[in-house]
Amino acid sequence: MERFGGRHDFETTESKIEFDNVDWVYEKKDGRWQLLPERKIQIIAIGDDMKEQQRRRDNFMRMYEETAKQWELDDSTVEHNEGYLREHPRYKDLFEKWAMRWLRLRGFDTSKYNGKIHQDEGQLEDLNGRPTRTWLVNAVANGREIIDEWIEMELRISEGFMDITHNEERRAELGLEEPEYGGWWTADEL
Repeated sequence: MERFGGRHDFETTESKIEFDNVDWVYEKKDGRWQLLPERKIQIIAIGDDMKEQQRRRDNFMRMYEETAKQWELDDSTVEHNEGYLREHPRYKDLFEKWAMRWLRLRGFDTSKYNGKIHQDEGQLEDLNGRPTRTWLVNAVANGREIIDEWIEMELRISEGFMDITHNEERRAELGLEEPEYGGWWTADEL
């Protein structure tokens, strides 16, 4: 009888999984705010990590305040760049970018997928560049809210875009109807 902890000849999948072991943080680089990868710090930080965690929080608040001032987001007399996030012209490209980063945060299987998306179908491609039966939107369905937050923040930084998808009061003021949700969507989003 073999005991626990004995020698096993099972192939490990760890070597075939790519992880994105970084935190995406707001940093001011070349005079503008950007989301950049930084080393991961523990949730319960001690010492220098605690200071770094506070610095990252402060950066987020500074980014939020500076972009509000830059794009005059608090001034109701100014016409703002606002609308439905998922109908923004850059949404599809930004969704692909942030969805792939989200998959790498969770562990991306490089033995099955090449890291690209089939442009016509929205499926992940296999190692030979052919579409698989795994659609990107279904692979990231549980992370859709965080992906949308990253996209919204990138649009806020780059063009002052404000998402009013869930702001019914503002939508009524502008006379906008419900979003159409055309494109790549999971079944529960339709």
